[in-house]
Amino acid sequence: MQKWMLTQCWIDSKGNWLPVCMAYGHRWLMPSRPSDISGWCLVMILTSSHQMDAATQDPRVQVYRTSFATITDETVAAYVSQGAEPGMSLGELLDVLSAENANFGLTDLHNWT
Repeated sequence: MQKWMLTQCWIDSKGNWLPVCMAYGHRWLMPSRPSDISGWCLVMILTSSHQMDAATQDPRVQVYRTSFATITDETVAAYVSQGAEPGMSLGELLDVLSAENANFGLTDLHNWT
């Protein structure tokens, strides 16, 4: 299943920014990276219910199980400059973000290259 996760990142030995949540799924898309390494970003990832359960135990990852979920304070802080507001649902935020970056409106990772 495809889910959005708010995640922190790490930088590999080649200088690539990689999302921590990649440990809890496969085939992922990070439309934008955080402004600094301690920041957060949204990542769409193919995952399973067991992997999502494991991700909820990691303090560097926040799992959004539905697009109706209210965004967290960390999500608001990460995207406030792009229109995030407390009380928004994830779906509302993705709609706002997709106006600037179409990858936030992506709905299918299976055929994404």
